[in-house]
Amino acid sequence: MLTSEFSNRGVNLWKVELISQLLAQGTATYTLPSRVIMMVDAYRSTNQGQTDQTDIFITPISRDDYAAYPQKQTQGPPNQYWFDRLITPTVTLYPVPDGAATYYLNYYAWVQAQDSNIPAGETPDLPIRWYDAACAGLAWRVSRVYAPTKTKDLKMEYDEAWKFAGT
Repeated sequence: MLTSEFSNRGVNLWKVELISQLLAQGTATYTLPSRVIMMVDAYRSTNQGQTDQTDIFITPISRDDYAAYPQKQTQGPPNQYWFDRLITPTVTLYPVPDGAATYYLNYYAWVQAQDSNIPAGETPDLPIRWYDAACAGLAWRVSRVYAPTKTKDLKMEYDEAWKFAGT
């Protein structure tokens, strides 16, 4: 909830991650991890992981562009993609991968920062400058239920920590 508030206040604590997807002949649409917010850049690879790996940049297209293609099942080496920003996002390739090679879709994506998992000993997936704001914000949120008399003071501490992190 706190990282959602950070985003709502204009601080998008996203990170960029390189993700690789093996493509299957005849399959146009692939489900992406739900943590993906946006695809930034994408390229098609053949012979991935080998010395003769070949990477070809592929370009994004809009929903309208994709809808205008009359034969969406045309097969060939994919050179365009349509990113559909759903709760669980998808990417649709055009042309649809053919069987001429083993293709991989490699893409850089903005992904959501992960919440902490205190029992497992993990720390929040945030830049260190935001730790104080996250702790102060969490204390303020919890105080509203468990220590209402401290809420006002904790809110002031949170606002101050927020101000320092954001500058």
